[in-house]
Amino acid sequence: MVYLIGLVIVVGYVMLTHDPATRLCRWRRDRSRNAGGQEFWTCDYCGGSCLTDGVRPKGCVRRG
Repeated sequence: MVYLIGLVIVVGYVMLTHDPATRLCRWRRDRSRNAGGQEFWTCDYCGGSCLTDGVRPKGCVRRG
């Protein structure tokens, strides 16, 4: 019973803190394409790509 309550709490926490803008995006850094102090990222799911200042993109660049 304690495990069930813990599981419900964890699932609820994940649902509340999960960012829906990146639900399906899987960002991968491509260090060979970095330029001028910026990092190049590609998404395995949607095929989007972008240059950032060293942080993973917050949302999908294709879906807005």
